[in-house]
Amino acid sequence: GQATAIGAQHFPLTLELLQRAKVPLTPRPVTLNRQEPGSGLSPHSDNLNFLLVCHVGVRVPVGCSFLMHGRGRASGGSGNGGSDGGSEGVPPSVAAVTSERSWTPNKLLVADTSFVHSTANQSPQSRYVLHFSVWHPDLTQAECEGIMRLHEALGG
Repeated sequence: GQATAIGAQHFPLTLELLQRAKVPLTPRPVTLNRQEPGSGLSPHSDNLNFLLVCHVGVRVPVGCSFLMHGRGRASGGSGNGGSDGGSEGVPPSVAAVTSERSWTPNKLLVADTSFVHSTANQSPQSRYVLHFSVWHPDLTQAECEGIMRLHEALGG
């Protein structure tokens, strides 16, 4: 949750609001994400169950969606669990969309992206969201501090 020089220059009010709200930011950066028209992110997992991902819609055309897949988290390795007929490296148990959400301008969307998810922009315009991560609420302060120390030790 550290501001970059460019972020501080172009989005000082956004950063100030996050600080004033005492949002429990993780070491991951606060970013403004753009998704091009007609594009999407394939089903994947961040494999980080100690945080929750937050998106605030900035510019969200009709036809943009955030999709959750299956019932479980992705496994390690290739993610296809062997020759079980999975598509795009995702096993059938997680390939089906189980929840579809849309971003709304100025509204918060929170997701546990340790579960398999994807995005789609089927509109003719780019989609923009403010993206940041917060600590999972089940973590203790000591666990958050330990993860921070590990992140710093690994050069984060």
